[in-house]
Amino acid sequence: MGTSLESCLDRGLDFLHRAQLPHGELRAQSLRCGNPAGEVWKDDGAVFVTALIVHSLGLVDEPRAESMIWRALGFLRAEMRDSGLWAYWTRANGRYIPPDLDDTAYISSILRQYGVAFPDNRELLLNNRDGGGLFQTWIFDPPAEHIVPSRLPRQIVDPVVNANVLAYLGHHDETECAVTYLNRVAKDLVTSTFYLDEMCFLYMLSRAYRLGIQALLPAGESLLVRLSQRWQQGSSGNVLLDALGVCALLNFSRPDERLPWVIESLVRSQNDDGSWERFPMYQGGDELYGAAELTSAICLEALARFRLDEGRR
Repeated sequence: MGTSLESCLDRGLDFLHRAQLPHGELRAQSLRCGNPAGEVWKDDGAVFVTALIVHSLGLVDEPRAESMIWRALGFLRAEMRDSGLWAYWTRANGRYIPPDLDDTAYISSILRQYGVAFPDNRELLLNNRDGGGLFQTWIFDPPAEHIVPSRLPRQIVDPVVNANVLAYLGHHDETECAVTYLNRVAKDLVTSTFYLDEMCFLYMLSRAYRLGIQALLPAGESLLVRLSQRWQQGSSGNVLLDALGVCALLNFSRPDERLPWVIESLVRSQNDDGSWERFPMYQGGDELYGAAELTSAICLEALARFRLDEGRR
């Protein structure tokens, strides 16, 4: 598989390099839920997709990946709101949504990793916990100007958001409740308000584990059992979910006899232009969100991590 894997990585990086906008952004798109007649995917500028792609590219040891990362970091830093916070949509998009912990924690973690300076926002995140010590999604303080309160989203505690906050803040007394919560909810099928499949939770959880939150291992083990059961049933037909599963398995350093088969399936499913098929990863309101760029970056992460793991054997 060596030659085909290297060619696959090379063509995937070429696709992302061509797709990156001059100011560093990588395209995000949205689609109305249920795909009503005549509805198509449309460009819908958002910072989160670029942040997700930067994380994936950081695990691909190639000079082209590094150059894309630094252009994207400049874009992410420029999109920061007051006090070191981020909201989902870009300023150029024109759509309003309040800042949130998911975007803020994920982007903060990325910027910190690469040594990009930004205001210390950790206290703001810690102050956004509920009475049970769990992290709430939206940051409503200070209130948004010129926004009718009834149009603001409902405050919510989401397991994937809590996993991403933990990856940024780390495991200590003030985040212990979130660790306990994630280990508990992972015992059963995990549902998220935003993320469409449990594999998204497994991926984010495994990222937090890889970044040092070792106490999340019980949650990971529960989810990996369900991943193995999925793979035993054959391909899902969704390369995004398959790639998320590969990344999580390797983050937890867990063997699975079907891993080479899933990798071969990812290699075969690459499009002629170097991309992979666009699948939605998360939702909000009546819209689904994703992009070929996002699917492709996560597939590249999975393939690059597999290559690295095989090289160590």
